[in-house]
Amino acid sequence: AQGVLIPAGGGQALAVAQELARKNMRVKLLGTGVFDDPALASSGALEGAWFAGPAPSLRQNFESRFQQTYGSAPPRLATLSY
Repeated sequence: AQGVLIPAGGGQALAVAQELARKNMRVKLLGTGVFDDPALASSGALEGAWFAGPAPSLRQNFESRFQQTYGSAPPRLATLSY
C-alpha cells in the first residue's frame, strides 16, 4: 500500500498513525478535514499527512468575517465549502 485513508480524527487518528509508525509502515497518511486539529498537529504523528481543508490563514480569515457578519462562529463544515 502507498497510502492509508484514516476517516477519523482526534485520538483515533493519532492511534492509527502511531501504530503504523510502530510497525514501520511507510505510507502516505490521508484524512478528512477533521485532521485540521491543533492537538493532532502538535503531536507530530500525522506530520506530512494530506487532508481536505483550506490553508489555516484562509480559514481564520473566513471565520473572522463570518463571525462579524452573523455574530457566531461558522460550523466547521462551512470552511470546507468556502
